Amino acid sequence: MTDYCSAQDLYAHGFPRGSVPNPGRLIESADASANSLALDQHGFSLNDPVSFRAEAGGSLPAPLVAGTTYFAKPSSDDVFQVTATEDGSAIDLSSAGENFIAIAALPVGSAITWASQVIDDMLPAHVVPLDPDAIPEIVRMTCAELAAGKLAARAGAQSRRERDRSVP
Repeated sequence: MTDYCSAQDLYAHGFPRGSVPNPGRLIESADASANSLALDQHGFSLNDPVSFRAEAGGSLPAPLVAGTTYFAKPSSDDVFQVTATEDGSAIDLSSAGENFIAIAALPVGSAITWASQVIDDMLPAHVVPLDPDAIPEIVRMTCAELAAGKLAARAGAQSRRERDRSVP
């Protein structure tokens, strides 16, 4: 499967950086003895990037550093560990921290792959997949717009058309 646009295309065609909120979720608890974090239905897959930040008056488990990218290592739907590298060992937590948030990266790559598949499904079978070295600009732009819409929908945003319909 060929992706018909890149993250740069996504931002170049009207998807301003930071336009989709990604506020993160409050970690329910951290267990330093098990080097694990509890977050109901966290949704992380192995090696998904995740970062952390403390809320007001909170603290991160030592040695985690705010804004640093770590990688998830789930042990259940509600518990995960973090590693410093993909497929690495769990980081040894020396404290539990309190009142801190996990922030997952926006799934830009997945949204682009989804949009590319939608385009493939709409094109005649004899032309797909398109040549990755000769993707028409209209296809690149359409893919970027579809992916941007997917990311906005994930965040609960409404398109301009949806907002206009809801106004009496």
